[in-house]
Amino acid sequence: MTIKPLRTLARSLLVAAFLVLPCGASAQLRSSIGMHGSVAVPTGELATGTRGGGLGFGARGGLGYGPVPLQLGLQLDLSWLLGMRDEVVRPLSEQPGVQQRMTASSKVLMTHGWLRAQPWSGVVRPFAEGLFGFKMLFTDVQISLETRAGDSLLVDADNEAESVALSYGLGAGIDIPLGVTRDAVHDTPLEPMIRLGLQMLWGGDAEHFEPGSGQLERGRYTFETNRSRTDLVLIYVGFCFVTGEPS
Repeated sequence: MTIKPLRTLARSLLVAAFLVLPCGASAQLRSSIGMHGSVAVPTGELATGTRGGGLGFGARGGLGYGPVPLQLGLQLDLSWLLGMRDEVVRPLSEQPGVQQRMTASSKVLMTHGWLRAQPWSGVVRPFAEGLFGFKMLFTDVQISLETRAGDSLLVDADNEAESVALSYGLGAGIDIPLGVTRDAVHDTPLEPMIRLGLQMLWGGDAEHFEPGSGQLERGRYTFETNRSRTDLVLIYVGFCFVTGEPS
């Protein structure tokens, strides 16, 4: 189900926020935290299996020390793979005028630690980064009953398949500062920024369902699976805050 990866993402974001936000109180530590919308573009074997890209959102937080132009942090992303979708409709023989509709869809939850090189000052702040973590693929299946009048009743929803693979990659982008305010709690500078970025994320093999292979018989849905590498390009636009005194 959709709830499981969303709960995982929400808990991780709460932990990251509690760890990162208080760090602006230190004169030596600088922190950043932000959110973004993203487009995931599968490449290689995964592109063949998904027949399209995906849309999603994510968040990241990081820490730096003094004037050193390096940050360590954590990034979390959830993307719906729009091209990895299947739908099967069958009439319900025991109830004339009623049909069963099965919909299967996939999403990928990505968790990466990262090391970034980026200046702390400048009108435009370019960055380059390396990432390492995991990709988790989920397949959600929903079965509903529909009438000719357009009424619909969800009768089953389940997470049918999960698979985990290592993930690693490189990224680059820019932060564009929008000015400087003061953090009322810690009385330190707070810089809001627009962030534009691109990441090439390679990944190990993971199992996912094969679009077009779904079968719905007597209320039970079955599908074929495929195993492929999980390489994809992530393009994102977001908003972030940087806190801490400049050194």
